[in-house]
Amino acid sequence: YSQLTLPQKNYYFYWRDSVRRGKYIKSDYSYLYLFVYEILNLPDKISPQDGIKLLCNVWREYREALPRIDAYFSIWVQDYCLVHKLPCPISEIREFLFAVIAVAPLKEFYLSDIGSIGSDGADALIAYLSDYDWRKGKFASGENSDDYKRYMQGALCSFVNYLGATGLLRSDDNRQTLLRDAFPHSLCTHAVKCKLEIDYSSLSADSAVRALVTGAVRYSENKLRAIFGIKSRLAVKDFPEGAKASIDRYFDRLMRDEHLKRARESIPEYEKLYDAPIGKMSFGSADEIERASWSTTARLVVDELEYEQEKCETIDEKMEQKHNDAAERKTIFGLSEEDTAVLTAMFYDENPIIDDSVAERINNAAYDNFGDIILEAGESGYMIIEDYKEEIERCLLKQ
Repeated sequence: YSQLTLPQKNYYFYWRDSVRRGKYIKSDYSYLYLFVYEILNLPDKISPQDGIKLLCNVWREYREALPRIDAYFSIWVQDYCLVHKLPCPISEIREFLFAVIAVAPLKEFYLSDIGSIGSDGADALIAYLSDYDWRKGKFASGENSDDYKRYMQGALCSFVNYLGATGLLRSDDNRQTLLRDAFPHSLCTHAVKCKLEIDYSSLSADSAVRALVTGAVRYSENKLRAIFGIKSRLAVKDFPEGAKASIDRYFDRLMRDEHLKRARESIPEYEKLYDAPIGKMSFGSADEIERASWSTTARLVVDELEYEQEKCETIDEKMEQKHNDAAERKTIFGLSEEDTAVLTAMFYDENPIIDDSVAERINNAAYDNFGDIILEAGESGYMIIEDYKEEIERCLLKQ
């Protein structure tokens, strides 16, 4: 502070107060670094829990205007967390995680919680661990480059979720130790400056992990090339079936959505007016539509007020009887009682073994009434598609 002129000091304290209130006004590197040094050197004044949030906030807000801070902050934030025993602040930096991992010397720290890294983190993980870069291929930069990028990232994100669920990256192989000073290139007192001994498992040094990730990239691109009608294929060896299934499920959903989109686009505009509205299923909305429909019919068919009222009362009675009958049957999607019971057992993890004909009946009924199938074949039999479990649960509870 003693080296600042009075105008500089006044502006710094004004800027610092604005940052603490979440207002990020113009700054240069010197003011930003001074603020960081306060956080690093004064843990008794600024708690580590507050300090890590402040570090991540200024990193996120000023990295575009002051691009050199990525290289420094990727180390300082990591060391701050290690010194104060804080978890990696993935939620605070997820939106620019790809750029962080690209410059971070110890990338494993930012990949320590694979279940929370999101699409940008998954993209960075693949780029870091794959021996094959799909972005540099000739087909990735062609006329379908936007779709190519979106579909590749979607497929590989699904694969990374599989890695997180199976724990394939949690290995004690290739353990390494890194010794260095904390907070390099920063202004720190002797009370804060310390030696770090970081024990970690090097993902990049694990040949089995690199082979697995490289295989996932090649396998995903082969699937995508098949969709675009590209005959050229990449060699994929010894790629696990479970990993294949995780990628196949993504492309299966993608193709179903694409077929439905094309089918709808081929329908004349006037026929689309007869389609059911797109949205969540609601028995209450269905009741209201049916009631309004019968009311309109009564007004069009007769003119006499008395007969119209009697008609409406009869309609209400029929509707009530209809709903009572439906409640007794306890079915959804127009399924039989037997098929509804099978679907209920599947949802509540009773794992019934069902044959193809039952699954086909359920999927056909769901497609006719819901617009998509709800069962898919897995390694241990048929299972409910994850994306529709919440919708099916509401339907079952409505019974």
